[in-house]
Amino acid sequence: LFTMTSTSPLATTMMLVFLAVIIATLVPSSCDAFSTSGRRGSCRVVSGGGSRFRSEGVVRMVDDGDAGINVPLDDTLLPPPTITTIDGDEDNSHTTPLNTVFTATPITITPTSKFIAATPITTATSKRNQTKVNSATLRFNNRLNQLAKNWDDSTAPKVEALLLDALEKYQLHLKEQEQDGTPSPSSEYTKKNNNMIIPNTISFTNAITAWARCTRKDSAKHAQALLDQMLHLYSSPKINIDGKWDHVKPNKISYNSVITAWARSNERGSARKAEELLRNMYDFYNNDSGLDINCKPDARSFN
Repeated sequence: LFTMTSTSPLATTMMLVFLAVIIATLVPSSCDAFSTSGRRGSCRVVSGGGSRFRSEGVVRMVDDGDAGINVPLDDTLLPPPTITTIDGDEDNSHTTPLNTVFTATPITITPTSKFIAATPITTATSKRNQTKVNSATLRFNNRLNQLAKNWDDSTAPKVEALLLDALEKYQLHLKEQEQDGTPSPSSEYTKKNNNMIIPNTISFTNAITAWARCTRKDSAKHAQALLDQMLHLYSSPKINIDGKWDHVKPNKISYNSVITAWARSNERGSARKAEELLRNMYDFYNNDSGLDINCKPDARSFN
């Protein structure tokens, strides 16, 4: 090879290129040479070249030409090292070695020796009216419910008129039974008579809802009057003898419908009356309803 280079300039050039390739292959680049410093969580950058470690995001490079600068690792890429010690090991003789800092430690969950069941919260409730509603009353309530869905100024008076008419007929029926000595109003004869409409809580609530959706200015007053009539029939000891009017006991839907009627009213003082009715609802629930859950104020009452 030396003889060829001495006689041919082309051979000399090829020889130099060949030697340069061999040197570049055998000698590692200085930018890849690095050493870990004695401090955990940092690396010593040997040179500021385009190292593969920089491209992988492991080392945060500083191109200042100083090969002896310690650069901390990027906190967003590697979690901070933690040392786990055993309780009672004051001299840290059982400290986790550094090469296992990022090794997940298994966690043992010890099951409880006894299962503790949640204690149900019980609320005192009065006996609900278990009387079965006859077919005539069911048809009547369905009719009122369909009418109460209208948003106008003429449907609510019709619904109230139908309710009061049925209520008047039922009251006359009760008086006739008392005069003739026929079975008492609370007997099974009256309750099972399919031809007799017996207005109940649902009947009154449908009428109240109709007034709550009515566009007349005095709608809230009519709704309040129907609720007062329900309370009078149910709470008056002279009228509700032997529980013959328990089926008109107001519930939270009845109260909420009246509160809604006052909330939609533009009358002066309607907001105050709605709040007062909410307080009366609480009084009725605590004192007169026997803590019946069906009469307890709910979120809609406050809304």
